[in-house]
Amino acid sequence: MPLSSFISDRVLQPLSRRRAQRLLTEGIEQISQGAPEAAITALVDAHTKDPNNAAILTNLGAAYALSQRLEDAAGAFANALDVEATHWPALINIAETLIQLAQPTAALPRFADAEQVSPLPDEARMAHAKVLIAARDFHAAYAGLRRPPPTLRHSYEYWLLYGIACQFVGFTVQAEAAFRHARRLDANALGATTRHGRLIGDIGHDGSARSALARAKVEHGGVEATISFVRTLARPSQRTSAIKLYRDVLEREPGNTEAMTNLGNLLKLEGEFDSAERLYRQVLGVNPQNAAIHKNLGDLLARSLRVEEGISHLRTATEQDPRNPYLLSDLIFAEQYAPTPPDSGNPSSVATWREMFGKRRMPDPRVKGTAPRGRLRVGLLSGNFRRHPVGFLALPILEALDQTKISILTYANQTVSDEVTARFRTLSDHWKTVAHLNDQTLLDMIRDDRLDVLLEMSGHAVGHRLPVLAERAAPVQIKWVGGQYATMGVEAIDYFLSDPVETPPECEHLYSETVLKLPVTYAGYKAPSYAPGVSALPALSNGWVTFGSLNKINKINDLTIELWATCLNAVPDSRLLLTADGFGDASTIARCQKKFAASGIAPSRLDLRATAPHEDALATYNEIDIALDPHPYSGCLTTCEALWMGVPVLTWPGKTFAGRHSASFLTTVGLRDWIADGPEDYVRVLTDKCSDLSALNDLRLGLRDRVAASPLCDFKQIAADLERCLLGVAAQARG
Repeated sequence: MPLSSFISDRVLQPLSRRRAQRLLTEGIEQISQGAPEAAITALVDAHTKDPNNAAILTNLGAAYALSQRLEDAAGAFANALDVEATHWPALINIAETLIQLAQPTAALPRFADAEQVSPLPDEARMAHAKVLIAARDFHAAYAGLRRPPPTLRHSYEYWLLYGIACQFVGFTVQAEAAFRHARRLDANALGATTRHGRLIGDIGHDGSARSALARAKVEHGGVEATISFVRTLARPSQRTSAIKLYRDVLEREPGNTEAMTNLGNLLKLEGEFDSAERLYRQVLGVNPQNAAIHKNLGDLLARSLRVEEGISHLRTATEQDPRNPYLLSDLIFAEQYAPTPPDSGNPSSVATWREMFGKRRMPDPRVKGTAPRGRLRVGLLSGNFRRHPVGFLALPILEALDQTKISILTYANQTVSDEVTARFRTLSDHWKTVAHLNDQTLLDMIRDDRLDVLLEMSGHAVGHRLPVLAERAAPVQIKWVGGQYATMGVEAIDYFLSDPVETPPECEHLYSETVLKLPVTYAGYKAPSYAPGVSALPALSNGWVTFGSLNKINKINDLTIELWATCLNAVPDSRLLLTADGFGDASTIARCQKKFAASGIAPSRLDLRATAPHEDALATYNEIDIALDPHPYSGCLTTCEALWMGVPVLTWPGKTFAGRHSASFLTTVGLRDWIADGPEDYVRVLTDKCSDLSALNDLRLGLRDRVAASPLCDFKQIAADLERCLLGVAAQARG
């Protein structure tokens, strides 16, 4: 923070005591000479002699801030405002300080108190806007900045802040114009250049963004310009360059927490978990109140076989930023992998999400329902219209819908795309990229589109926009494929799309939504064209049985490890092959080996591999005899892929929707005998199946044809069932 922002350039009230006046003058002089500790000594002495002097307290706060004692600085500024609510230097400086402390919302009551006494001067208005932007209340920031007073029309900082507010409200054209105007006012300033570059990157113009930020990097050569440029290197092929540039930044500026955070994120993607974890913990050492870092660290820990420790960090993140619905969703998503789910079957934070963010509000008049007309307007909202369970399990059904009856409008909350994305675009009558829009703007867009039904397809996973659904974006809102774990905690989601096995009658009480059941299966599976052929049973040539799982590492909790170790002990000489991104990390491999060793399983019986490209991952099933399902979160797409590759899946269903994925798919393809009633039955079924390798081989060689002929691949029938469901609930909503 620049020194000038802390120093009061005028004495705002007369000082009654000569000693206090002399000490105040001495303190200001020490601040100007860059000696904050000496200034603190003088100003503390002045404060004891004149305790109700706002100018003394403000300069004491400035001295604390220059000494990097930010909490003490915030306290001094707060005391100054207690004395005089409209002491503008104190108000401006407490805003700056609380932003640095990642506590911007704490400054808002101070601005409200001041405004009750007097209108904010221009500099204080700018500080207020900064606080609102830091608190992510972009609509309020936009409202405060949209009409610049004459004194700010030529202010670079004003146009920069106004552009940021416009950007996040969703007014992209205005934002671009504001950033360009700021650059005209100060061609050498970096902020508007980097913001403009980031904006055009956010709206999908990656090449233009890179060009603009590369120029800024060359022209300014500073750390901020470099970081902004590196942020555009988002593709996996650019990751090595990005990592090198961040390391260059940290050589120049070792304490740069943004560079440490971003580098940690990239190293996590590269599987270098130890290095990423060190960086995250280093950032927390500087700022333990950083909710985003607790979130990132929590995710890393969950992906390195430390689910419960990861949940603890995510819980800390929600405590530090309690009004952030997306952080609470991250916690919910992590809790579903815990080895001991609550008796309700649902993560405990679902109820918290519902109470804080999911309460039903008065619906907007535009979404009360529509008169019957033409094709049913069905919206799809997700961040996963790509190679993802949403693509493999829902896309073939959507493509089979009768387009004379249903019109699809797709809201893509994503910035990446692939060949699956192209297919989603093709089936959509309207395709809208919405990742750069804030919740209110997206809500208004969907309402203006006058949907009949909106299908939510992300759950509480990354890429969701549940706060939009909580405000009632469409007259009928349904949860379907994509992060479909359990009840959502959103009162305005009317229905939860399921099937008789995923949600048996005894589990329906776990849902706040009305459960809609398609007759046979809630989803379908279409294998990719590059899926390899099915081999003979590996055990016949190996001389031992190989169990395996290609599920996410988050699902491999202590309960699952204990269950799988029991299976290995029950079948002599058997092996276990696991693939997951975490097994590219040596420490995670060692941690996994240690957990299995505690149950008597030697490391030589474990084959732990990093995640491979999808085609290679499917080929891995040709090394596996039987797939073992984790508990309580079962396989979903992974189970369908195993079955397609001729590998039966042994499952112990849980209480939640996600705990019953495998049971549903196994039932659909006629393999109910692979569904166990509990952990003991899980081991019993496994040993029985392993006792007849010839029968297991016969099952394997015929399983792909069996799956292809099953209802799981009858997309026309599933689509017809879905059509009837959508038309029925829409008609019911119209009354």
